[in-house]
Amino acid sequence: MDGDLGAMWHSQYQPSIDQFPHSITIDTGETTTWTSFDYVPRPVGGTGNGVPRGTSSRVSDDGETWTEVASGEWTTWERQTVTTGEPVTARYLRLTGTSAQNGGPFGGAAELVLWGPRRARSPRRPSRPPRSSTPLTMRPANSRSASTARPSRPASS
Repeated sequence: MDGDLGAMWHSQYQPSIDQFPHSITIDTGETTTWTSFDYVPRPVGGTGNGVPRGTSSRVSDDGETWTEVASGEWTTWERQTVTTGEPVTARYLRLTGTSAQNGGPFGGAAELVLWGPRRARSPRRPSRPPRSSTPLTMRPANSRSASTARPSRPASS
């Protein structure tokens, strides 16, 4: 989202804990074609706190009407790559978690990175992400859980 693994998004936990589902919506700033995205968990020492298990990925051109492009269950606490099968053209991406890896009530992320089709004359990327992709710039549009969530700095949870 911002290239800073020290910054993160986390579902609301004060003054009360929001329950699932938790969503974060990304605004790419313009209609963009992409083929996959990476979810990078917040660095919490391998506890899985906030890492989704059940997920749904939706896209929108206007931020109002949404189309699901991927869903399923993640089985690891590590970085995830979500592919849509076909290229997706949209302005917004919404990732929704319906449960967490560790069974807790929280949602969180350090980064979401969209990958688009390789552009002509694009420099080769390291092994991660796929060499056929280029990163796309994006910014958080909003982030919410059942009620409200906000970007935050890591806290001890």
